[in-house]
Amino acid sequence: MSVSSILNIAKNAVYAFQTSLQVTGHNVANVSTKGYSKKEAVLTEATPIPTSIGLLGDGVRVKGIIRYYDKYLEDMIAGKRTSLEEARVKQTYLSRIESLINEDSSGLSQALTDFFNSFHEMSLDPLSLAARTQVLLKGESLAGKIRYLYENLKDLQAEIDRNVGLEVEDATRILKSIAELNVKIFEGGLSGSEAGDYMDQRTELLKELSGKLKVQAFEDSEGRLTILTEKGRVLVDGGTYLPLVTVMDSETGYSKVGWKDLTGTVVDVTSEISKGKIKAFLELRDSALPDFVADLDLFGQGLVESVNAIHKSGYNMNGGTDVLFFVQPAGGYAKQIDVEACIKGDVRNIAHTSDPEEEGGNDICLSLANLGTSTIPALGSSFVDYLANLSSKIGGTLRAAKDTFTFEEETMGILEKQRESVSGVSIDEEMANLIKFQYAYQAAARLFTVADELLKSLLEAV
Repeated sequence: MSVSSILNIAKNAVYAFQTSLQVTGHNVANVSTKGYSKKEAVLTEATPIPTSIGLLGDGVRVKGIIRYYDKYLEDMIAGKRTSLEEARVKQTYLSRIESLINEDSSGLSQALTDFFNSFHEMSLDPLSLAARTQVLLKGESLAGKIRYLYENLKDLQAEIDRNVGLEVEDATRILKSIAELNVKIFEGGLSGSEAGDYMDQRTELLKELSGKLKVQAFEDSEGRLTILTEKGRVLVDGGTYLPLVTVMDSETGYSKVGWKDLTGTVVDVTSEISKGKIKAFLELRDSALPDFVADLDLFGQGLVESVNAIHKSGYNMNGGTDVLFFVQPAGGYAKQIDVEACIKGDVRNIAHTSDPEEEGGNDICLSLANLGTSTIPALGSSFVDYLANLSSKIGGTLRAAKDTFTFEEETMGILEKQRESVSGVSIDEEMANLIKFQYAYQAAARLFTVADELLKSLLEAV
């Protein structure tokens, strides 16, 4: 073996161990980086050199840099991310709905009790303007609380609709980023460079996308990722992405989810989204909240119609009859409930007796007071029981959502631990590698000194 061969071995060894040190340092630097997969420089024996005495070793070469990655496990995590994020959104917003309904329904129950009690107080002195004023005030307070709860639920519905738009916009951003990474990974493969970090970034983006909606992902032989919707619509193909967009529904005023094809045509895919954050927002906006609004509307309708039915059958201090206490809307009771203007203008228009000849009669007052504890046919229960059932309904829905979220979170935790055991960086292991490669590097560098001394000896001998 010549001195030049020793120098060549030293050069390749220094490069190999320098690369190993760099990869190890990169691992240490990214120990807390989300989605990072451990890398390792793979060293291999160089091709031996034929000599007159046989094959002599020619040192070491860097074969490549491998990425510790379990595709099956990563696919499971991405799929679990879909159900976890859906459960997270449902738990969060159902908790807010419960807070609204419980807070306002407790105030609503008290306002309801105060309203019917005011009729009882009025029955003690039907001609008292002070007692009548209390009936008006309690009626306005009750109507106001119903409208306030309705407005809060509608505001939350509008907020959720905005979130649909934000999630769709963010999903398109992710699709664009994945397409760009596909190009970088493909180009890296052509040039022979390693693309492990790009793949880590893309895997993390795919998980983020999976949290928003269920997708299918396939990697080709050149490392490019193709992403499809659950129904097979192309979202990413190589360096091309087809965006998701929102389109306003002319009937509801809320956003629908669209998919824009290569011709620019937008296809409504709202009904095709079956899982993920976007699905959770759509379900809350289009199903859960409308159900609670409908329950509140039915409560308002039962209140308006039952009170008005008794009130209009009686006579007031002005001798009038057939007067409504609450405004009778064509629909949207919870939104429009209010005390009639004629009663706001003159409390003497509040009915108190069914006998026009009995000036101080109070049977209408008593009938209205007793209405508070009566079963209302439209509701199937009393007003107070109906509100209690409404709170119980949201409570049961929330408990189920919390149980689902807890299960999904625990399952995700197990999968993440498994991923950490495969792809995670161990500081202890990396520190041991640093020491090993440091000494190996120093030994390889020492070869240069040895080769230099040999070369000097040869020159001196000439």
